[in-house]
Amino acid sequence: MSEIINFYTRIKYKKDNMIKEDDILDDLDIYDAILELEYDTIVYYDEKLLTLQGRANWSYARTFSPSQERNELQEVAKNKGIDNLYYIFCSYSLSMGIVYGIINFDINNNAIYEKIFKKENYEEVLSDVLNKTYRDVTEISPDKSLVEILSCKYDYHNLKVLVKEHILKEKFDSMYCMLDESGIETFRELALKNDEGLSKDFKECLEFYDKTKDPQDIDIFIDKKYFEKVLGLAEEFKLDMISEYFRAMIDFINLRTFIRCRKQNQVKETLEKVLIKGGDIETEKILGMFYDDIEVLPIRFKAYKIGRVLSKIVDEYRNTSSLNSFEKNMDDYLIEIVRKTKSIHYGAEVIFSFLFAKELEIKNLRLILVGKVNGLSPEFIKERLREVYV
Repeated sequence: MSEIINFYTRIKYKKDNMIKEDDILDDLDIYDAILELEYDTIVYYDEKLLTLQGRANWSYARTFSPSQERNELQEVAKNKGIDNLYYIFCSYSLSMGIVYGIINFDINNNAIYEKIFKKENYEEVLSDVLNKTYRDVTEISPDKSLVEILSCKYDYHNLKVLVKEHILKEKFDSMYCMLDESGIETFRELALKNDEGLSKDFKECLEFYDKTKDPQDIDIFIDKKYFEKVLGLAEEFKLDMISEYFRAMIDFINLRTFIRCRKQNQVKETLEKVLIKGGDIETEKILGMFYDDIEVLPIRFKAYKIGRVLSKIVDEYRNTSSLNSFEKNMDDYLIEIVRKTKSIHYGAEVIFSFLFAKELEIKNLRLILVGKVNGLSPEFIKERLREVYV
């Protein structure tokens, strides 16, 4: 599953040897050129706050790799007499931690100069806690598959990194998220070793990319493989809670994709390619309402379990044109599913619930610490905190 990366950025620009303070995104030509540049990896989901989201674990600085889109932004800016664009940014994700820095886009020379700063120490502490939790639970669990159903998302994240390494002929060690102590090189070797499991998915993904040459297809392909994996494991356990959890997650992801496609004026074929099968809501039903207003989502899917949450999501979207609260609403809904098993004291549900609660706890700590790093108000941070398991 693609991890969501939150970005907080400010854009300054230099013209006539002066750093300008006005909002450059008010210039529609510049705005459109920036959106084209960032389209495959990053989207603006709150234009007023200049907050962004990315689907893949992709360094923000890499958005500015040489491309036709970068050339077009350079040409537009140069025609307007702009000498430099400065991106001051902070991003966080589970795999990369907190990364912040300044990207200087030298317009006259079409060159990028970046200064990326190291993640904060507390990020290392949080990652160590999560890694130790998974190792300890794996050691005491009678069935390793109970842990794998939650931990395998990191394997599939690492698989995306490995595929991109092979395509770009570069190493991205900092982008890996290793839960065990075997190391990145061991993961690379195992992924290339045979034709089963992740190795099979790795080879099939490279073959798929060779046909399409679309970087976005890497994430789409591996996301679908990830959900095939967890749905298969859930079926083996024959536990309603775990199956309901992943089916609901797929529904949320598909409906979020639907809203984004509509917001970005994408074609129906794009939505069809991205939708993931396996949720309670059939993908055909989502495709069937592609040309309907977003406001009718809660009505069309009222009979489904997530219908009541959709009403809240769509109301907030209608009022703000933003999906800021989508991830929180999804996480809060998923915690309600997991809470149903609090009265169970033995079995697979206990292990699943404990690991889920620990990840949620760490996510909340990250939200607080990232907010503090960026000087965000306590109210802003509190609005984004997830419900807790206890």
